[in-house]
Amino acid sequence: MCTDTATVKKSITHRCNRYLRPAIVESSWILIRKDPAMLMKYKQFCNKMDRNKAIIKIAKRLLARIRYVWLQQKEYVIGVV
Repeated sequence: MCTDTATVKKSITHRCNRYLRPAIVESSWILIRKDPAMLMKYKQFCNKMDRNKAIIKIAKRLLARIRYVWLQQKEYVIGVV
């Protein structure tokens, strides 16, 4: 195990599905209008960075939620932080 702490920079990659990526980003814009928890996170991100980069971070969170709903077979819950 390495003792120094490595900083991992996560960003959008060049490997993508050309149909899925724009759909997730567009869905993220709708998500921040419907889900107050995600709107709160979006506003926090906007204080630190450009709004287009903030929506990419929201898109990543949306993908994580989609994966959770899909694997756990549970309904999406609005307003969960």
